[in-house]
Amino acid sequence: MENKTASNSKMRKNGNLNSPLFIFYCAKDFLIHGTIAASENFKAKAGEVKQFDSLIHAKLPMPVVNIVFGLELILKGLAKQFNKPILHTHDLLDLFNALGDDIQTRIVDNYKTHDNYNILIALNLTGNSKGHGTSTLVERPRKDKDGVLKLLESHANYFEEFRYLFEFDDSQEKGILFRELSNLTFSALVVFGETLGKTVIYGSTTL
Repeated sequence: MENKTASNSKMRKNGNLNSPLFIFYCAKDFLIHGTIAASENFKAKAGEVKQFDSLIHAKLPMPVVNIVFGLELILKGLAKQFNKPILHTHDLLDLFNALGDDIQTRIVDNYKTHDNYNILIALNLTGNSKGHGTSTLVERPRKDKDGVLKLLESHANYFEEFRYLFEFDDSQEKGILFRELSNLTFSALVVFGETLGKTVIYGSTTL
């Protein structure tokens, strides 16, 4: 009876709306739907530079917002899992830096091992942009911790900025690294899953 009660208590805890497990599944869905949307509109062959009509920019907010919010949830879920303060911010770099060195290292180490989203483009969004693709239009950060920090810094507030992309100033310039951002979010989800006893498999829409 005691074991059953303990099991029921654990199930209730994991089923709470603010539990790490709940956050894990939410983040997984945001990543899946974000990368599916990105692959429908923002993919290219290696070295290909695509010529996009400016109307394609209307399809940017959904995948960008979903992927970066998925990463935000993962970083906050990991903080909660390890009893660290959860920062009330959308800033990806601040959230990553708030995690312990061990978790950061695990995420970076996993990030180095795969390139699952290699069909996704690097997109340079400017007021007079003439093309986007997988070429060097946007500088790609290295696959090490410094590179991860640079990636997070450059995309830190995209959850807010891309929800209001219609306010974009033509004099501004934004680089969107769909490939690296998706790969990093996947790696963070893998590590989050490991802490919960969940296996994350690329290409699977169920866990």
